[in-house]
Amino acid sequence: MDKIGYSCECDPNYFVGERYGKLCYESGAEIIIKITGRANGDSTDRDTMIILRSSIMTMLMQENYIHTGSGYAHVDIALLEEGVKDYVIDEDSTMLMTVNFERRKIWSIVIRVATVYLDMSLISNADIFDQYDTFTEKLMNLNPSMTTVDYLVHRMKKCSNDNSRS
Repeated sequence: MDKIGYSCECDPNYFVGERYGKLCYESGAEIIIKITGRANGDSTDRDTMIILRSSIMTMLMQENYIHTGSGYAHVDIALLEEGVKDYVIDEDSTMLMTVNFERRKIWSIVIRVATVYLDMSLISNADIFDQYDTFTEKLMNLNPSMTTVDYLVHRMKKCSNDNSRS
């Protein structure tokens, strides 16, 4: 049976506040993480990255970077995933040739969260994204079936002032 009606959603330039477009925010944070896939890549790389994106969202909630619980009961994976449905997980078409990353494609994972759901003080003072080994270990703990053979957090050199910016 066909249903007649409409559905609402937040414009991709806004941040999802409540599911199904019931609330949208202009202010938020967009986190872009570069992760490499398997050596030589295969058809399961994209599926792995989708799982990793959910795992990263879960980790950010567990570590209290994203507010959940009392007063934020509607903040969950489904809300966060609705916020990135227009942001496909992209792969760079070129294979890396640097040591430890040879023959791997780089994937961009985007996570978007409304500012009202973020602990901005914790995020601005944390080094969660700077400590690659710790970050990778936390992801592996959330997905014991995955190993660093499946993916690697890309450890690019960074600028000397990266940690001094707010």
